[in-house]
Amino acid sequence: MKKAILNQILPGWLCVISLVPVACLLLFMNCEVFADGLSANQIQEIHKLLDTTEDQAQRNKLTVLLINDAVGRQNGAEELGYRQNLFDELTGKEAFIQQHSANLYHLGVLAHSSGATAEAFQRFEQLLAIVPRSKIRLRNLTLQYLSRLAAQLNRIELEEKYLALYVVAVAKTSDFHETATGYEMLLELTAKTKSNRAHYYFENWFEGARRNGTKVHQKKVLTRWVNYAAMEPENFSDKPFELLMGFFKAEMAWKELRALQHLYAQNTPDENKKIGVYEGIFSHNRKMAQPTDLPVLTLLYSAYRTDKQQQKELQILKILAAREDYPDRGEALKRLARISLEREDWTVSSDTHLELLEMTPPATHQEGVVVLDNLIVIYGKLLRDDLTVRYLQQKALIPSSFISDKARFEAFTRALKLQIHQQEFDAANQFYLEMVDAPFLEQPHPDLYEIHLWGASVAEEKGDYAGASALYQLSLDTLMKQDNTAAQNPNGQETALKIAQKLLLLTESRFPGKKEIPILQQISEIYRQQENLEGQAKTEHIIAQKLSKLGEKEKAVSYYNEAVKNYRKSGNIEAAGQVLKLLTNLEEGASGNRLQRLLDLENVQEASSNTKELVSTRTEIGNYYKTQGETAAAVDYYLKAAKTAEAQTNMDSARAAYYAGLLLSQNHELERANLVYISALGNNGLEAADPAFTGQIHQAYAKNLDQQNKIPEALQQIEHALQKHKQVTDSKSKLLSSLVYTKASIQLNDNRYPAAEKTVQDYLQSATGDPETVGLLIVLARAQLGTRNIPAALENLEKALTRHGDVFSEDLYDILMLKSDGLNLKRDLITAVKNQQHLIKQIEQSNQKEKLGQANLKLAGYYARLGRLSDALAANRQAGHWIKDGSDDQLRLLLNAARIYREQGEIERSLEIFARLQALITATSPVELAAETAYQRGYTRLQASRLDQALEDFRESEKLYRQTERRNAVILSQKAQASVLSSLGKIAEAEAIYLALLEKVKDNPDLKGDINNALAFLYSETGQYDKALDYSRTAENAWQETQQKQRIPEVLNTRGLIYLKMNDFDQAEISFKRAMTRNAPFENPLLDSEITNNLGGLYRANGELEKARVQLLKTAELQKKLGLESMTALTSNNIGSVLLEENRFSEALTFFRQARVVAEKYKLSRELAVSWSNEGILFFKQQKLAEAEKAFKEAVKPQQALELKIDLARSFNNLSIIAAQQQRLDEALESVQKAVMLISLQQPAEAGEFPNPELNSVLAPNLMKDFLQNKGDILREMADRDQEKDKTVGYLVGSYQSLALAAELIESLRSGIKSEASQKRLIRNNIEVFQKLINILFELGNRAPGKGYHEKAFYYAEMSRARSFLDQLQEQTARAALKLPPEIRDREKQLKDKIAFLDREIFVELNKPQSERDISKIEREQLNKTEASLEFKRFTTELEQTFPAYAELKFPKVYDVKTTQQELVQADTLLIAYFIGTDVSYGWTVGRTSFSMVALAPETDVSQLVRRYRKTLVNPLISEDAEDEELIVDSTRSHIAVGLQIQRSILKPLLKLAGKEVTQLIVVPDGALYYLPFETVLTGIHFQTGNRFPKGREYMLHRFAIRYSPSVSVLGRMRTQVQNRDKASAALRKNFIGFGDPEYKPEKSVAKNFKYNQTLRQQGFYSLDRLFNTKKELDEISAVFDEPSTVYLREDARESTVKKSLSGYKYIHFATHGILDERNPEFSGVVMNLIQGDSPEDGFLQASEIFDLKINSDLVVLSACETGLGKVIKGEGMVGLTRAFLFAGTPSIVVSLWTVADESTSKLMIYFYEFLNKGHSKDDALRKARLKLLNEKDDSELIYADPFYWGPFILNGTQI
Repeated sequence: MKKAILNQILPGWLCVISLVPVACLLLFMNCEVFADGLSANQIQEIHKLLDTTEDQAQRNKLTVLLINDAVGRQNGAEELGYRQNLFDELTGKEAFIQQHSANLYHLGVLAHSSGATAEAFQRFEQLLAIVPRSKIRLRNLTLQYLSRLAAQLNRIELEEKYLALYVVAVAKTSDFHETATGYEMLLELTAKTKSNRAHYYFENWFEGARRNGTKVHQKKVLTRWVNYAAMEPENFSDKPFELLMGFFKAEMAWKELRALQHLYAQNTPDENKKIGVYEGIFSHNRKMAQPTDLPVLTLLYSAYRTDKQQQKELQILKILAAREDYPDRGEALKRLARISLEREDWTVSSDTHLELLEMTPPATHQEGVVVLDNLIVIYGKLLRDDLTVRYLQQKALIPSSFISDKARFEAFTRALKLQIHQQEFDAANQFYLEMVDAPFLEQPHPDLYEIHLWGASVAEEKGDYAGASALYQLSLDTLMKQDNTAAQNPNGQETALKIAQKLLLLTESRFPGKKEIPILQQISEIYRQQENLEGQAKTEHIIAQKLSKLGEKEKAVSYYNEAVKNYRKSGNIEAAGQVLKLLTNLEEGASGNRLQRLLDLENVQEASSNTKELVSTRTEIGNYYKTQGETAAAVDYYLKAAKTAEAQTNMDSARAAYYAGLLLSQNHELERANLVYISALGNNGLEAADPAFTGQIHQAYAKNLDQQNKIPEALQQIEHALQKHKQVTDSKSKLLSSLVYTKASIQLNDNRYPAAEKTVQDYLQSATGDPETVGLLIVLARAQLGTRNIPAALENLEKALTRHGDVFSEDLYDILMLKSDGLNLKRDLITAVKNQQHLIKQIEQSNQKEKLGQANLKLAGYYARLGRLSDALAANRQAGHWIKDGSDDQLRLLLNAARIYREQGEIERSLEIFARLQALITATSPVELAAETAYQRGYTRLQASRLDQALEDFRESEKLYRQTERRNAVILSQKAQASVLSSLGKIAEAEAIYLALLEKVKDNPDLKGDINNALAFLYSETGQYDKALDYSRTAENAWQETQQKQRIPEVLNTRGLIYLKMNDFDQAEISFKRAMTRNAPFENPLLDSEITNNLGGLYRANGELEKARVQLLKTAELQKKLGLESMTALTSNNIGSVLLEENRFSEALTFFRQARVVAEKYKLSRELAVSWSNEGILFFKQQKLAEAEKAFKEAVKPQQALELKIDLARSFNNLSIIAAQQQRLDEALESVQKAVMLISLQQPAEAGEFPNPELNSVLAPNLMKDFLQNKGDILREMADRDQEKDKTVGYLVGSYQSLALAAELIESLRSGIKSEASQKRLIRNNIEVFQKLINILFELGNRAPGKGYHEKAFYYAEMSRARSFLDQLQEQTARAALKLPPEIRDREKQLKDKIAFLDREIFVELNKPQSERDISKIEREQLNKTEASLEFKRFTTELEQTFPAYAELKFPKVYDVKTTQQELVQADTLLIAYFIGTDVSYGWTVGRTSFSMVALAPETDVSQLVRRYRKTLVNPLISEDAEDEELIVDSTRSHIAVGLQIQRSILKPLLKLAGKEVTQLIVVPDGALYYLPFETVLTGIHFQTGNRFPKGREYMLHRFAIRYSPSVSVLGRMRTQVQNRDKASAALRKNFIGFGDPEYKPEKSVAKNFKYNQTLRQQGFYSLDRLFNTKKELDEISAVFDEPSTVYLREDARESTVKKSLSGYKYIHFATHGILDERNPEFSGVVMNLIQGDSPEDGFLQASEIFDLKINSDLVVLSACETGLGKVIKGEGMVGLTRAFLFAGTPSIVVSLWTVADESTSKLMIYFYEFLNKGHSKDDALRKARLKLLNEKDDSELIYADPFYWGPFILNGTQI
């Protein structure tokens, strides 16, 4: 036998059960009794009468006379005889059951006293069988006798049975000590009978102790029970342990609790419960910072592992892995490492793997390599690139046979990439050098060449181009020398070729000239090995050209010859011919003979008079120098030819001048070229010359002037050329297209796009043949891009591309660059990027690699706009290789870099580049570049919070842009200025600028979206959320109209932030998700990261921490992929904040400090401040106040430096909270006051002692309400601290003013929220503000009576009640007041039907078993429902705009005391309202001319009282026990005691103003009071006979007619609805419509094939009992009214009939089953007919459907169970069917608060309608019906006197 270890064994109490004789039970002793007994004659006379009388009542009286006489004479035999005769006569006669019972009792007593034990036992069993259950005393005495007699007969089973029935029944209402011995005896009996009922007795014994004893008694019973349960395995029960544990926990008796838990765990057979206990021990130890025993930990670990509860397993593993005394610590570490990896718990995983790494070094343990790999993954996830690199380097360099060469090399490349990305070039170079000697298994390592290649990349990124060149060469040489040579391996050849080309690109850009030749030779050799003749020929061609340029003619000739040969072999004859021409010229020059011959000839001709020939020779010499690249010499000879004497009339002389001008123009000597062209045009020989040539000179001159930006002169020259062309013959008409091209180009250069387009189009329309040359198509496309005729431009570019082919040239470059521009303007950035990438590839394969600069520059810009910042930076760097220092493109390059770094969050680096850029910009730099520099620098400074400097930049950019006449850029500069002003708190100035700009851009759709989006953000910052949303939608529409679809995700993201500020979480989620979806096609990862980050913030704010963490980690991954390390500071802060809310402190701290490392690295002051602030919050939650204060003060430093008002305000508020906790209240007040003022737009007009801003002067309402609440708390504490009355009142007034403003802000926020769920959440989360405000006003009212403080408390309490419902009612009233067009009503119906459909879909899924639920469908449909609700709200907004009267009617008023008295309270009426608070509750009484406020018990006390009282209400007071129907429970004593207590504590304080004239009460309940029908509250007990109160119990019902409302304002709103009804249509209504007794079960004959609704079936709807009395109920109610009523029964009681038939009746009655869903009250409803088809209805009329009904009745009655219940929500009250019907239009509804009895309910309803029909008000009719039911008797017995029968129904709403 197990021995119990608890010492608290209960002693036996010295109480006994006494057997009481019952002389008083003879209830018929009203006949004459003779004092001296009966005489013989009298006895004889009585016997005669007995012989002749058949009247049983008379016979009974006579027999009693005889019995009494025998008793008086102490003649036991006669008494027994008479009693036996009486027994025989009364047996079976129900009418005399009481007399029969009393007689039987005495027969049993007589038998017992005579020693006839068996007979006595038989008599008492007979008595027990017939005694009425209402005769509790007699029944209990009978049970006592039976138990004693059974013991005497040694029938112990029966002894236990009857003793149990007696003890358990008596214990329900008796004192604890009265039954203690009885329970002791029962427990002894169970040991003998083995009945297994010991636990039942212990439970009842404990319940008796709890009900009627003390806590000491309860603990003693429980201790005894626990010892019993622990004695033997078969005795075990959980219950005593659980109950006793509860006591120990409440008393914080931890030692005793631990002992009890261990005892429980040792004895319970349920492993799960054993685990639960150990979990409790473990949890407690953690809270108390105490270690847990290893056996407990190991058992928990084993259980969690078996059950696959990884989260819990992980928690235990962390502890085991840290315990040095745990023998399997190593295995624990491994398991912990594996689980933490699987769960992506990176912080835990990193710590664990580091320990494992020490235990298993990779050099000697294969497991160590796995650990190393995991660490690399972990630090990648944690965004710790420094640690990722460290362990990658370890893997790459550590000697270990367990690391393959491939893995070692991959580690090297990954580490080096990260180092390059972090621009740690010196470290990367050192790593490369170490890697060259890495311990590869295969030596030499086949990838050694690639290691050198990476080394080259590092050097190139670093800017060490010489080093890079050497390493590229080393890489190439290494590859070529390996055994597996390039010649033998095609892959190796291709790799070698790529390396060589990379080396060539670098050399061409950085070391042009001779160094290119050997590289080209290597490329040629590789092509030779590949047998790629074409590639070899091209390379030899290039070598020849470069050698020729270097003056090495002979070598050049050799390579030209090789190129010709290989071109011919490859079949490229055309290329071979081109090379041959070059070769011929080169060979001629190379001999030197030709030049000398020409010079000799010149000398001869100079000596002669042959001027014409001399001009020709000098021109030829110029040609020679030109072919040799000697431009200066060529110009000299051309001019010499032009100036030859008499040359002014020589056409050849003019041609020579023309050639000189062309060369001078090419050499950028433009002015000199102009003089030459003028000279040429002045040649007299031109008059007779070919006009085509003259036109060419004019054209060349025009081009030159165009380059000098002398547009008018240039156009004049091109017009001269066109005039000359008119003289040209058809054979030379090709010149015209060239002239048209030039003219259009000049016009384009002057931004005359329409003119240029017209020039080309006119030519094309007039020209014959096929005039569309590539050049003309290009210039036409340029013009069309300028006029934004983008489709036409792209079409012409495609034509040009088709004509040109894919061979690279200047034209192809222009075509593809323009195509990218067109795609960009079309907002198709994805295709623009692809096109630009194609162009760059073409350039790289050409001889014009210098064009890579501009091409990459443009690509970088596209990448940046797409948010692909890493790609943008790479493209910008590539551009830098080719762009010349000092050029305009260098300025653009730097500008690009500065913008990209800003977008990456590297603000300081961006500013450094802007400083360099500013130094390079000169007076000759393009104005547009200077303007763009100022503009972009402004945004960088704005991001750095250097607001004044940013404002200067934007003003400068505006000024410069005005010079360029770029109107859009000017507007954007002004918009940026407004943005800065907003950040400076100059909201009015910013708003004025935005509104002025809005007027300017009304005809400019490109910018309309920008300005509207900016206004949306501005208004959201100032709390004007409706305006913000309006402008946000306008922005979206503007961008939609202009096809700027890539901007729409931006505006949706901003809108999500607006909703987030409004606490409208549903709409925020929709907006963010829409933004994500709309962004997907544009591949903008930067915006993706912003949206995912915002979604994480949303989920965090909404308490969905798991979702938040997933989103934020996704953001971090995205940022890392994009190379946005600086942005991870913010993300790490956010992740840490989520972990902090999950109380994962160490992990949170890791992320905060990680954020700080990044913030310090990139000098991100704001993120630095955030990390300090978060750390402060963490320490505060741990109550480490000194560390918290230090952290907040660190946060203040950067916040003050950057003037971050909102962040700074948060920090001051946090500091004030810490100071207040440490009772430094003056300092706390000073800090919170700073916080308040920082987010106030204007200083208060009247400073006062504790100033607050005006409501419309609050910058951040959400924050301000929290600050004000804190301020109110501090002032309240100061009032408690200060004993000086005046100061105390001053502090209290200051507290009140602060909290009142907070309440107004909450109301302002609430009114702007569209989602009802979000509205409710806002009030629920801020109900504490109203509680505190009411507390303060109550105290102020007591201290300063007559100043209206208590009245204000009433107003604020009313402000917190049922607000979303009040809004709904008011909106419905406003809509009903309008005569809406049919199409609008149809649209409204469609939207409501859609929402109802989605409700049903969600209901179906929610009511499936957990395993069958489609969670994704539920989430999807909930999101669809939210979207549909948002669409309905938009519809409402449109109504407001279209019908202004609707907007005016829409907003409800909150009732104050005065309005309540004037509108709702009559002389005979009193209104009582409650506010149930955590620490104290309040009540208000409002009479017609009176008012009072009182403090009441706190929420827990009120809830406990109501809960205890309801137990006595929901069943008859005398009823069968719920567990044992043989037991009778009498709850009368408890009912009386608790009822009177409720009356004294909850009602009496409020009814002091209730004079005799008050007969009606209006009750506004709160909290648990919603579950209490006030009519059932006892007000007195009357013991005297003949009183007018049934059973002496006086209830509130006897004094008052009572009705209820969720708030005073709702009651007022419903009253107004009734008053505004159309009286004519109301008069036409019929009296009554009823629905009852629907069919729930299919007939047996069809049940097998019946098509069930599975959801309703699972809910048990088809098993509902039939309501037989409802037909009679409805028939009798119908008969009350004179005119015929409408009643639908059985199959006719359909849901569709309900929806169609409710209008046109005064009274609507449902006698059906009601279904309550407390978790989702919108799914509660009434069940109609389920059997007959009723498509599309399902037979269950839900609350969500009732909301959409149109009811114009006076009253709805729900004669069903629990129809008045629902879910009580803080700030909303009871949400359920009552609210649904009130919203649908009825002003009053009768509902029930518990499961009702069928028969009594039917009667109550009939009486109710009878009184209604007699003209009584609804509340009075219900009262009179209850009283009638309460007083109803059957044979002088009250049938329905208990509140269970008459009390469940209450009236909600108006009385009219």
